[in-house]
Amino acid sequence: MSAVGDRQFPSDSPADNPAPDPAPDGPRTTRRALMAGLAVGVSALVADGLLVPKPADAAPDPVLLGQPNTATGLTEISNTNGSTATAALQCDDVGGGTGPALVAMLTNAENLSPAIQASTVGTGPAIEASTENAAAAVRATTTGDGAAVTAVTSAAATAMEVGDGGVGTGAGLVVNLSYSPNESTVMEVTTDGLGYVIYATCTGSTNPHPVLTVLHRGLGSGIDAVIDNQGNIQPVIAASTNGPGPSLQASDGPGGLGGGITATIRGDLNYSPPLTATTAGRGPAIRATVENPASGGPAFEGSVDGLGPAVSAKTSGTASALLGEITNTGNSSPAVSGVTAGKGSGVAGSGAAAGAAGVSGVGTHGATGVRGSSDSGVGVHAASKNGAALEVVGKVIFSRSGIATIPSHEKSLKVDLAGVSTDSMVFATLQKALGPVGVANVVPAASSFTINLSEVAPSAVRVAWMVLG
Repeated sequence: MSAVGDRQFPSDSPADNPAPDPAPDGPRTTRRALMAGLAVGVSALVADGLLVPKPADAAPDPVLLGQPNTATGLTEISNTNGSTATAALQCDDVGGGTGPALVAMLTNAENLSPAIQASTVGTGPAIEASTENAAAAVRATTTGDGAAVTAVTSAAATAMEVGDGGVGTGAGLVVNLSYSPNESTVMEVTTDGLGYVIYATCTGSTNPHPVLTVLHRGLGSGIDAVIDNQGNIQPVIAASTNGPGPSLQASDGPGGLGGGITATIRGDLNYSPPLTATTAGRGPAIRATVENPASGGPAFEGSVDGLGPAVSAKTSGTASALLGEITNTGNSSPAVSGVTAGKGSGVAGSGAAAGAAGVSGVGTHGATGVRGSSDSGVGVHAASKNGAALEVVGKVIFSRSGIATIPSHEKSLKVDLAGVSTDSMVFATLQKALGPVGVANVVPAASSFTINLSEVAPSAVRVAWMVLG
């Protein structure tokens, strides 16, 4: 006999079930009476809660399969077989199911504990998830204020590791916020230690892709990096390379309309430049190139709303602080151009040592060294407090100068020249000696001037003239 509760039930043991005695003589029990008695017995078993799904081996209370279980204490499932790698708990949809294999839910809104917590003192991962289809191996979702996934480590090991398993072709980690009003960060990484917040490495020697790619289809920045520590002298973004390529490359992508790199300093007392480029090599610190032949924009542009220069170039070596070079022989634009809408100079240069030049221009193969022009103002202004304001070595050509020929037996000649007024200063001198004949005076008028001789010229005489003002 076996006992369940306070009832006795026949067992399968022969000792507990001896052969029945021969039926005694007398009236036989009918089939209807047997069925009625069986129904009464089943009803009694159901009333006592004995006919329920078979419980799994757990103590002290059974875990009932196929129906909800409620407990006030810890339910623990242990695998005591130390000789195998068998799991303590395995959940399976048995092939045809469409629901999740395991669901953990906390319904208390004030519960700060995780729905699932896994820990290990071994060398393997606390949780390992794998997939053989196109779905994600792990998907975490939250509708509250807490994190969907939290990974914490107190050792030197990684808190969370995501991989493709060596044979996968999908992304190692995909984080997506699909709710459009959500203004939270897609991924937030924080460290209080001395290590990197994010460390990305590409170990494939033939991998042509970048270590980190950020794609933004909205209106915000692709990457926003901020340093809040006012004592931190490190750059917000640092990029370095041991190869021949650039350490940092910014592109707008096909069809983009934004700038490649934008550096902004909003502190009005900050004297540091928004962008600093330094090289210990032999190449330029900054190289800007326009590859679009139809582009009318500059390769490099600087603008300022304050009191400082838009572009500042400084060198402690022997080369030029700023070099502008045009390699296209058909280009008629200047190599360096300065434009101002204010009252200052478009281009200004200063020299602080004897023999140095504030602005120097050199022309070869017939080119002009320095050129200045203005529609109504001064084309070139030269000034000096103690030295020469203008020093010319070589020939001088003035557009408002020339040679006029006074015919023989004439005493004067009118010369037409636009821009001449009664306030103009006109100088004239004979180009050969004619005895008592000379230039008596020059009388300026509107758009002309008249050269008068002291006597009638006995022959044609050439007179050189120059107009100032």
